[in-house]
Amino acid sequence: NAAVAGLFALAWLALGRGHSKLRRPSIGDVHALVRELRGDRWLLLLLVVAAGEVLWRLTIAYLMPPYAADALWYHLTTVGGWLQEDQIGPSDLSIWSTVYPYNGELLFTWPALLLGDDTFVDAVQLPFAIVAAVAVAGIGRTAGLSTRGAAAAGCLFLLAPIVLSQTTANYTDLIFTAFFLSSFHFVLRFAADLRATGGGSPAHLFVAGLAGGLALGTKVLGVIYLGVLALLLVAHLLAARVRWRLNGKRLVWSLILFVVPVLALGFYHYVETWVRYGNPLYPVRIAAFGVELFSGRSVDWFLTPPLTEGAWWREIWGQWRQDYFFLVRPRFHAYSYDDRGSGLGPLWSYLALPLLPVFAFRLFRTNRAVLLNVLLPVALMVALQPYRWWSRFTMILIAVGAIAIVAVVEALPRRWSTALKVAVLGLVALGIAFPTLKIDGEFWALRILSVVRIPAHERTIGRIALPGYRWVDAAPKGARIGVDTSSTFLGGGPSVFAYPLFGRRFEHRVYPLPRTAEAVFARTILDKRLSYVFVGRGKRIDRWMQHASGFGCADVIYHGPLYSGSVVRAYRTRPNCEWLSHARTARRPLKGVLVRTGRKASCAGRPASLKWIAAWPSRERGLINEGRRCCRRRLKRIGSCGAFCLGQSSCSPWRRRTPRRRGRRW
Repeated sequence: NAAVAGLFALAWLALGRGHSKLRRPSIGDVHALVRELRGDRWLLLLLVVAAGEVLWRLTIAYLMPPYAADALWYHLTTVGGWLQEDQIGPSDLSIWSTVYPYNGELLFTWPALLLGDDTFVDAVQLPFAIVAAVAVAGIGRTAGLSTRGAAAAGCLFLLAPIVLSQTTANYTDLIFTAFFLSSFHFVLRFAADLRATGGGSPAHLFVAGLAGGLALGTKVLGVIYLGVLALLLVAHLLAARVRWRLNGKRLVWSLILFVVPVLALGFYHYVETWVRYGNPLYPVRIAAFGVELFSGRSVDWFLTPPLTEGAWWREIWGQWRQDYFFLVRPRFHAYSYDDRGSGLGPLWSYLALPLLPVFAFRLFRTNRAVLLNVLLPVALMVALQPYRWWSRFTMILIAVGAIAIVAVVEALPRRWSTALKVAVLGLVALGIAFPTLKIDGEFWALRILSVVRIPAHERTIGRIALPGYRWVDAAPKGARIGVDTSSTFLGGGPSVFAYPLFGRRFEHRVYPLPRTAEAVFARTILDKRLSYVFVGRGKRIDRWMQHASGFGCADVIYHGPLYSGSVVRAYRTRPNCEWLSHARTARRPLKGVLVRTGRKASCAGRPASLKWIAAWPSRERGLINEGRRCCRRRLKRIGSCGAFCLGQSSCSPWRRRTPRRRGRRW
């Protein structure tokens, strides 16, 4: 972070060169801005709506705790692990916390570190939405829009449903998009100056490299986007060398000004992953022309399937058509930060998509440079990425669509232009209504406003978002919690999320639990002095904790749903209780016999005689009771309640303990 701050300071100095002094804004500038806005009520209305949405999203970020799925899985788990270990490094709680680039997680860490809690961690992406909107306005100016039109395009981008939904989620898609669009804008400015005069500004190129490096270090998608952008820059430099006789030394220095910041701020993480795993994109297999360069699994193994599977165009159209409300899906359309069930918004589907070919045809006739430098690279970036259908990975299409809409508005006669502006406002209102009234398809606006009555220190994930974590609020400060990080496959979603276990003020310590053997697991509980264990029901660790509970070494404090149908258990362990020693004692021969009880019992609603049970020493009395309950539950299968049912029970401590004969040792 210090390096990033230093490089940005250098960039600011570079941009300041050539200016005698920086003039402070004056009252005259404010009056000029007001007159400009009065002259365009359409732009004024868009700015007012955008400002209102920014304030509303800031309110949501303040009132709501983090609740986004991937954030609780690995984005914020990375932050919690760093704060726990007091260092930036690999994480044992999630594979993606280690192998994914973490420039975005570094930004999430700042408010958590400086404020000591996660109150404003949700608001980190909000300023980047504004940065992305400003970058879209800059690209619009390069594409030939007026000042007012460029500002309107920026507002249209900001008011897209997926952009608004992402502003309060701890994802990195909007951060990446803001960094990349900024880099794209400065490269286009440099290319425009290079075409016009044969000499672009080095400051533009240097800032483009800074923003591009930050984008590359935020998401792996930056490898594709920055690769296309680098090819565009090289093409312009080579064209300038032919047309303007650009000096070879200057050409090389121009490339260095762009490439060095990109590598410094983005490539370091890939080198680190390469050193640790032998593959810079681990665990994805990398091959070129049929030759394997780095081993791993195919990228298809990790991809999420779209709603409509098939050819690429079927996948994309199946997603975009979801936004044709009233025509395809007449229901309340819930946009969310993940947004797998929606497209890019009604403005895109109804206006931007049909107007893009018109805009491209007009550019082909009037300004082919913009067609080749803006539309063609964006189309290539989207075509090369695996998630062409997913809106949060293709937000650059919204930028191009907003520019196309405004360009057509400015090109039409006044009467038609006014009608198009009204249509734009209507579709914008429709698009923002859904994510504003029902946030992420989960929380109604009135429910969020009702959270104001809850004190800030009580607005936790367990109380507001996921009740399965409510028990964490009662855990004492400094509690040590073990978590089951297992999943069905490498990189798959876990049964439980680790981040909420850190607590709102990061006051708990969280450790992953081993799954190799029960003895290793039990030793970890004792060595790390774990007070709580949180696992998915039915998992290997859950069975081990059931053993511990049977021997009185743990108590179940929560058993219920967590998210998406998953059921979990939380255990409170008892200190210095070694249940494996009890289990070994229980398994010794000559330790117990079968005795007659003569007790009557009602099993599964039918009267039955509980004639025989296993007699153990008094310290294993709890195990006797558990076996008795198992017998009763299994009546319908075995026909009666007797000691012989111990061999058929589903309770782990009683499995395969069938007595051979009454009164005999076993």
